[in-house]
Amino acid sequence: MKKLFCLLAGAVLIAGCAAYKTPTLSYLPKSQDDNTYELKKKALESKLYTCIPRHREQIKFYDLPHWMGWTLLGNEDDGIFGEDSNSPYSTNINFATFAKWQLRNPGHNLTSYIIGSAGRKKHSNFSVFDINDKNSRAFYNRADGAFSGERYGFKLQFNDFKPFFSAHFPSSKNKEFQLYLGWRPEGRFGIKLRPAAKKKK
Repeated sequence: MKKLFCLLAGAVLIAGCAAYKTPTLSYLPKSQDDNTYELKKKALESKLYTCIPRHREQIKFYDLPHWMGWTLLGNEDDGIFGEDSNSPYSTNINFATFAKWQLRNPGHNLTSYIIGSAGRKKHSNFSVFDINDKNSRAFYNRADGAFSGERYGFKLQFNDFKPFFSAHFPSSKNKEFQLYLGWRPEGRFGIKLRPAAKKKK
């Protein structure tokens, strides 16, 4: 996984040399009163942003290297260093932070906007069944979390007309098996498998 990531990052860095339609620094907050202003400025000045666009609107339609960089390594929502997340991921803007953020959020734009539908303003959510220890239902419209019930739960739903399945049940006294696969209620594709996750209190 790490070798593949490094090869991919290297290919995008070498290939992405074309100029952007919109300069990256134009996304800097207008007000310097923002206590993360300097962090965001340092992030946007990083050489990595010359190869991995901050936002897709910067890319010309024919600029395949930048589209690849944005799709596979970019993060439209929080930035490639996590600098725009609600709580910035790190105050160190360097390649190590970029790599750690990538490993924590692999393929963010791919799973959210290319195969996912997170960019939609309205989402459709339809549950085929939800069987859990609290209540069991079938055929209803509602957006709810990935897992249902306290002790156990199994659900199948369609979010933006794409399937999502999740299950959780006890695997030991203090642990539980957790699995989900598919498109979550907000339209992002995700996979989670934790055979011995800590039980929620």
